[in-house]
Amino acid sequence: MQEYDVQDHRPFLSLNQSGLNKADQIKFARYLGQGLPTFTLFCIYSNFKNLFCTKRTEIYTKDGYNLPYILDKTKRFLSNTTADLKNMVQQQSNDSIDFGPNALDSSGAPRVGSSNFDSSLPARCLMPKVLENLLIYENFDVHETHRVEDGVCTHITRLPPKKQELFKQFGIQSNQTVTFYEKYILVENFSKFCNEYKISDHRPFLDFHESGLPKCEQVKFVRYLGQGLPNLTLNKIYLSFKDLLGMNRLEKTTTEGYNLDLILKKKKKNLYNRMQAAGISSLPTTNNCFSPYNPHHYPYNSANQFNQTNQFFPNLTIPL
Repeated sequence: MQEYDVQDHRPFLSLNQSGLNKADQIKFARYLGQGLPTFTLFCIYSNFKNLFCTKRTEIYTKDGYNLPYILDKTKRFLSNTTADLKNMVQQQSNDSIDFGPNALDSSGAPRVGSSNFDSSLPARCLMPKVLENLLIYENFDVHETHRVEDGVCTHITRLPPKKQELFKQFGIQSNQTVTFYEKYILVENFSKFCNEYKISDHRPFLDFHESGLPKCEQVKFVRYLGQGLPNLTLNKIYLSFKDLLGMNRLEKTTTEGYNLDLILKKKKKNLYNRMQAAGISSLPTTNNCFSPYNPHHYPYNSANQFNQTNQFFPNLTIPL
């Protein structure tokens, strides 16, 4: 930004609409990707947009737009997240991570990912495959709609025609929207999952590739989240989970350190208040919907914008 005297990052969130030609789009993504040889340009640009989209940076612009301030706050946030991940890895290597009934293998050794890592690597590379040995039991009723998909990462419109037809027969459309009520159920289901499998950190579940959760377990995990949500595809459920509990949305909650109990408690309270404001009186039945979860004991219950069309960069040229 300093090299090209850029004062506003928002036009870079939509390169086609802002007028940057294709050749310079590629060079821009290559510039961002310095030091990231294992990432595709598409992945680099997607992560850039995810980090700096106006929805995620609006918290920094309440007193007016200030790009240096936005960049500084984002770097501080990522730095704190990196420190939390280092602490998580070190704790796992010292104490071993416990995943409930599947914590030990046949020899009695703890099932954890390798704790060997290079502290000089960026945050995305710090996390070992902490979920590679997690085994999830399907000891709950699975909706028929949740048996159609073989994975959780494919949008309904990209599924094979036969599977799309099945969803049509179930009345599930491609333009699904997730209600506050459905989001509340999703978070409540994840709270139960954390109690059953003694999960104290949700961040590995935000990126299955990095955390190493096998594909068959990914499906079972999202089916678990989807109890009581038969009208949503697994893909929609998982995208909603990542949107609700993505770290960029939780910065206020984690200013004093990471605490999953507090995160889930505040998220449920926020959704509850939104449902009340929308006049929804029927809520999921729990003894105390805002009570903190106990990772050591929990009885299992299987019940169910900046979108300008102006040409900002018609003459910008980025040298190779």
